[in-house]
Amino acid sequence: MNETYSNHYKMDAIITLFIELTNQIFWEGYAEQLSASDPKKFKRELADFTDSIQ
Repeated sequence: MNETYSNHYKMDAIITLFIELTNQIFWEGYAEQLSASDPKKFKRELADFTDSIQ
């Protein structure tokens, strides 16, 4: 598996984890709703989450 695919799968796993955790912390569907209503905030929160786990 080359590095591009590896990074893609890693990011998919991080996004899935982010969605699952925010659903538990806030409410079911929080991340999806945030993504639709305020994409910039979603990206910022995802980036903060990603930074905190790496």
